[in-house]
Amino acid sequence: RIERNRQRARQLRASRLTKPYPERQKGASEVTERTAVLELVDSGGGFMLEAEEEEYNVVKKVVCDPPPIICNQPVCLECKKTFGVSYLFTQFQFAVCDSCRDPERHSLIARTDAKKEFLLKDCDFDGREPNLPYILRRNPHSRFGEMRLYLKLQVKRRSIEVWGSEENIEEEKEQKEEARQERKQKKIDKQVKELRKSVLTSTWRKDTGPHQHTYSDEIYNEEEDSWTRTCSSCGFSMTYEKM
Repeated sequence: RIERNRQRARQLRASRLTKPYPERQKGASEVTERTAVLELVDSGGGFMLEAEEEEYNVVKKVVCDPPPIICNQPVCLECKKTFGVSYLFTQFQFAVCDSCRDPERHSLIARTDAKKEFLLKDCDFDGREPNLPYILRRNPHSRFGEMRLYLKLQVKRRSIEVWGSEENIEEEKEQKEEARQERKQKKIDKQVKELRKSVLTSTWRKDTGPHQHTYSDEIYNEEEDSWTRTCSSCGFSMTYEKM
């Protein structure tokens, strides 16, 4: 049997060496490689286009900077000089030239942080005239969302318009902080109360067995010639006679 298997293996090996691969037609390899390189792209019109042809049909959106202001140029609030183009004036209508722009003084703030810091509502941004200008940027905390960035100086001015002064804003912040601390303390007290209740409930066990009377000393009644004793825990009394 071993010899028969060896002979069969030799015959199989010899047949493979004689014709290892099927014959290819001439030019078949070039067609296969060409087909693999080309990539089809859906044009949206009911037919497919190659990627090279699709590139010519793509319309790119070009963003152009606004032209400089020639007549009636705004005056910078910092240096008191006129200017034609400014980032803050273009984006936020805030008359400060690029030379006087300070990253710390003219910083931007997100809408959520502005509402928390300056105690504003959504209607204070969009409902009051004039609406506060903003720019859209990609939200680092969300993959698909965008966030609105406002000029912090403009948000601060709007908060003073709403609350009257900075002192009123600070007082409102203190009241909100006190109320938050009270809610926090009430929550802690409630948790402590529930914890104590659970501990007492777990340690206390109700006696469900039969009651065992604990009688006091016997009292003799001479008129009826009887004896009486009373349970000190439940008040049950028992009268009996002695022989």
